[in-house]
Amino acid sequence: MPKIEVRLLTEIDYNQWDLLVERSEHGTIFHSSKWITTAAKNFHTDYAIIGAFDNSNLIGGCSFYIKDLFHFLRVGYTNAPLTPYGGFVLSIPTQKYTRASEQEANEIVSEILKKIQSFDLSYVNLINSPALTDIRPFKLQGWRERVYYTYILPLDGDIFSSFSRNVRRNIQKAQKIGITAKKDFNPDIFWKLSILTYAKQKMKIPFRKEYLFNFMEMLLQNNLGEMWVAETPSGDAISALFILFDAHMSHGWVSASDPAFNSTGAYSLLLYEVFKDLQNRGFKRYNLMAANTPHLSKFYSGFNPQLTPYYGVERIKGIGKIITRL
Repeated sequence: MPKIEVRLLTEIDYNQWDLLVERSEHGTIFHSSKWITTAAKNFHTDYAIIGAFDNSNLIGGCSFYIKDLFHFLRVGYTNAPLTPYGGFVLSIPTQKYTRASEQEANEIVSEILKKIQSFDLSYVNLINSPALTDIRPFKLQGWRERVYYTYILPLDGDIFSSFSRNVRRNIQKAQKIGITAKKDFNPDIFWKLSILTYAKQKMKIPFRKEYLFNFMEMLLQNNLGEMWVAETPSGDAISALFILFDAHMSHGWVSASDPAFNSTGAYSLLLYEVFKDLQNRGFKRYNLMAANTPHLSKFYSGFNPQLTPYYGVERIKGIGKIITRL
């Protein structure tokens, strides 16, 4: 491979970056320039999109956010609010054989890591997408790894019959009660249900209303997502779900429900109707997320998804463990 050129991308490069994200198996909506710039604006933070070029061809890259912490530490990270993934995106290997393709990928990663290190950040935490499974190049350069989990549901065949008996029973219960599900973009309803959801758990909502609404607006304008609600026969919204789309799968981004109606099976029905709709539209996989939270994992595992690991990598430079709490 010719010598790789690595540099920070500017706005003029974003179309090329988005094309790489779309074509690469590692790319997600959370890597897209629209997502990154919206997040950076929301959270008043800087960001970096690093590109690796073979001549004029963009063959890999890495995206993350940058902020000052405690007024004296500068850190890089991907886990911004409402943003589960970021990090590395590599092009489809040009080499036929495993050894050669791995060498190609390792060289791209190695050169990008050198660029990241030149930023002189005190701490860097990159959570990559589930498709990026080889983190050996990071370990070889002294980065530490962390493993996370998500649930990915194949959207093929008779999905209802693959659900657990309890999930099927909840769906049928909701149907008998007369609960229905439909697409309906209503941010205020979503926020109202979010307040109820987190109040029940005695937790503070981990994102601000304006951030959520800004993301929703961007997603709707670019046809990258949609909101669904489950309603009672009287028309009251009791569950809501916002889903996202990218070139590889759909994602269950954020959801909320009125705890007073948890026993009705409304959310199970809502998910089932979303799955059927996505299946009819040709989507092959749905990322349920939530596998890292025990009570959510217990619920979502009933849909019989595939437990899928994904990997974070971090680099700490001469600071204490307090930074790892970012």
